[in-house]
Amino acid sequence: MQNRYNLDNLVAEFRHSLEIENFSSVTVKNYQSDLRHFIGWALFASESQGQKIEGESFQGFIQFITPMLIADYKSYLLNNQTPQKTVSRRLSTMRKFCTFCIHQGWMQENPAKHIVNAPPSKPSANLEDIDSIISAYRKSLASSIPDLSAQNQQYTDVAEFVSIINSRF
Repeated sequence: MQNRYNLDNLVAEFRHSLEIENFSSVTVKNYQSDLRHFIGWALFASESQGQKIEGESFQGFIQFITPMLIADYKSYLLNNQTPQKTVSRRLSTMRKFCTFCIHQGWMQENPAKHIVNAPPSKPSANLEDIDSIISAYRKSLASSIPDLSAQNQQYTDVAEFVSIINSRF
């Protein structure tokens, strides 16, 4: 590729490489969309930091991609409540894109290699689960603490703690 190639050409080259590797049409579409999303975010991030990418050329853009930029992108996605699977797919796209850039001779190392996917979201407990846990805790108190007043104090403290935690999530 020559300097006059713009970022649209970069996306097209990446798409072509995915098609050659026989990725499914859905994967190609998603990876292309993810790369465009990253490019848009990165251009906005660079301008907001006063680091406009020179001429928005593909070479200037590729040099701008660093592990810190990708980590910032991940943080942006998570802070904007992007679903975990989407975050993981977008990070996978970045790893694949950077590998593509290495094969093209545009990068020496993959800056996305050590960025881990978003952890799976933990299912939140519903009120029935919480009530059954507290009830089981109360029964265990009865067998381990003979003093009824101490049992009630322990139970009240735990129930209050669970109530506070539950209201925050």
